[in-house]
Amino acid sequence: MTAATTELNSGWQWKQRDATVAIGDELGRLGWTTASAMPSEIHLELMKVGRVPDPYIADNEHKIQCEFARDASVGSWRERTNGSHVLGVGEREWLYATTFEFTHNSEHVELVFEGLDTLCHIYLVDRASGYRTQS
Repeated sequence: MTAATTELNSGWQWKQRDATVAIGDELGRLGWTTASAMPSEIHLELMKVGRVPDPYIADNEHKIQCEFARDASVGSWRERTNGSHVLGVGEREWLYATTFEFTHNSEHVELVFEGLDTLCHIYLVDRASGYRTQS
């Protein structure tokens, strides 16, 4: 049997998760941003769209992790001013999504992800079986 490979390295989008909405419902909502490349990671994506400063300049890395909060009304990041704890980029939940056609006829199929974060969940939407989760 010959193995078939489908690269899933294009068509990805990302967004910050809205914890008040079920994961499956997030797919149809607004607010997705096209990923600049795949593989990727959220700090680079946020920097490329101008939502966080370059972490390699001055103390920006610290600011990104500890002192910035998303201001949804203007779509930018603002420094914390009231002394309360604000979730940093790494403390928030981020979603990546893509779609692809599955046309392989086989009893054995492997979906392989290389370089995933230590803590993540993978959701595969299948009309026949609903959501399947693997972490």
